[in-house]
Parts: sequence; C-alpha cells; structure tokens
Amino acid sequence: MLYVEEKKYKIDDNTDILLMALYLSKFDMSGVLELKYSNRNEAFIRISQIFGINSNTLRMHRDEFDVLTESNRKGWRNREPRREVKDIYSRYGNLDIRQFTEIIINVLHRAELRKIKIREELLSEKVYIEDTNLILESVEKRRHYSKSPKPVGRKVKTDNYTYYRDATIAAVALCNANYCCEIDETHKGFIRKTNGKNYTEPHHLIPISYQDEFKNSLDVENNIVSLCSNCHNKLHYGRDIVNDLKFLYDKRKDLLKLAGIDIAFEKLLEMYTK
Repeated sequence: MLYVEEKKYKIDDNTDILLMALYLSKFDMSGVLELKYSNRNEAFIRISQIFGINSNTLRMHRDEFDVLTESNRKGWRNREPRREVKDIYSRYGNLDIRQFTEIIINVLHRAELRKIKIREELLSEKVYIEDTNLILESVEKRRHYSKSPKPVGRKVKTDNYTYYRDATIAAVALCNANYCCEIDETHKGFIRKTNGKNYTEPHHLIPISYQDEFKNSLDVENNIVSLCSNCHNKLHYGRDIVNDLKFLYDKRKDLLKLAGIDIAFEKLLEMYTK
C-alpha cells in the first residue's frame, strides 16, 4: 500500500480507528475496493490486524456511524451516536472518496509503523533484561536511590531513536527490592541462575518512551520497580491495571520527586492506557 503524504487534513492518532470505521460505513464496498481488498470480510480482518484489534470491534465502530451515513444496515439504527462519533462525522463526513481514501492510507500506514515500533520495544526490552541478568552478581550488595536529579541520557539509534537504559541501574533497582515483586512480595517465580535469588524483572514505572516530556532522566533507580514476570506483563498488556499502578505510584512518588521527576497519577495512567 502506498503512503500518501497528508495535506490539509491533520489526523489525531486517537481518532484513527473511528476514521477507519466512518470510511467503511460511508463508502462500504467502494471503499473496500479502493483499499485493494477483494471483499468486506478480507478488509475487516486485514485492517483489524494492522490496528491490533478484533475485527468485531471494527465492525461495531462501523455500525455506530451507520445512523449518520444513512447505511442500509440496522445494527445501531435506534441508538444515539456517541459524542466522539458525531465529532468525527462532522469533521470528515463530507469528504469525497478520493479525499478520504488519501487520509485512510495515511492512517493505515501510521498503524503499521506503530506495530513496528512495538516489536522494536519488545526486542529492546528482552535485551535489556538479559543484560541486567548478566551483571547482577557485581551489584549484589549495592543499594542506592538517587538523591538528586540526573541528566537525561543519550539517545541510541535503532530503526527509531530511543533512550539508552543502563542495565547496571536496573540491577541495583532489583537489589533495592531484595529481588521481590513490588506489587506483592509473596509472588514467587523461580531461582535465578546468575545469583541464586528470586527472579524478578526491572520495569520503568514512567516509561522511558516518555523521556522527552521530562527534563531529568527517567533511567534512575527511583523510577525502576522490581516485578515478577506475571505482574510485569500485566502492566504492559493487562486490562485491569489501575489498582496495581496506583499502588506502585504511591510507593514511589516521593522517591521520584527526589530524582526531579514530578507526575500526577492521572498522567501516568494515561501513559499506560492510551
């Protein structure tokens, strides 16, 4: 699929799925063919894979627009559209198929780039954890939290730029927590090969991907929590994370301020859920 540069229609990332749904509601099979899919089912499956959502979710959003686009479908005919649905329709509902297809091609391109970024982050996370494991013995008795702000570290180049994460700092953070899960110390995993301690993983409470929004480094022990594998994955991929995140935030907010990092819980939660 070709990438067409956006012109006058500026897209907010949070609206992409709704834009896609409006397009499919308004143009139906004509839109499917414009995007080079052979039928509706293929379009919904392939597009949903690009966005990383269930195809039924995309269909549901498409149905929300049907009452506004005068579609023959009846799924949402008697329901009042949500405010954000009305807003998207008021801004883009009058575009013709050529204009709208140009926008949708950009929307799909951006979603594909997000998937690539996620894959890169997963690979980077694995390497970071492995590097941390290798040096744990050398920091066995070191415990340390920053008492003052630390300068932002360097950026490193992969396919995208990201900030360097120091595995030694992560190892000290695990030592600070005595290799326990900071959400629940009774969570036991397995014994680590390198130092015979309980296995936990380092996790930046404020994700390092948001470093540009902070003047001081996020790669400090104050911002790195020790988590069992299950809790670590839950924070990344789980649905019900508010209580766990709030628990960690309350434990760390004073330490974060020592390192010159000030953030409201609502902002932190937004980083995990948007």
